[in-house]
Amino acid sequence: MLPLVYSGQSGSLSAFLYMENSLDPKLVNGKIMICDRDSSPRIAKGMVVKDVGGATMIFTNSNSSSEDLVADTHMLSACAIGFDEGDAIKAYASFAANAIATMAFLSSKLLSLFFFER
Repeated sequence: MLPLVYSGQSGSLSAFLYMENSLDPKLVNGKIMICDRDSSPRIAKGMVVKDVGGATMIFTNSNSSSEDLVADTHMLSACAIGFDEGDAIKAYASFAANAIATMAFLSSKLLSLFFFER
């Protein structure tokens, strides 16, 4: 189980976009980061998280992307999820006092399991 963090709630545009030097390593190191899919390059976002010690990433679709998923090659473990599931996970991470999750990759295919404790 690892802490689950949604940087979109920080209010900082650069942290929301995962721009270089925008994430505080103390808040990211060893954690599962929730990242909104937007116009910023997804692979670049993964490098920002990796560089500050993030354990893994969850890419959530925007409303305009809905449930369409895109596979990317990242430098750390990552998965993409649809808009509806993303909203549920972001809500949990934003409102739970100590949001935690587990992400397990069962094969080379994009297959992930999330377990949340409340």
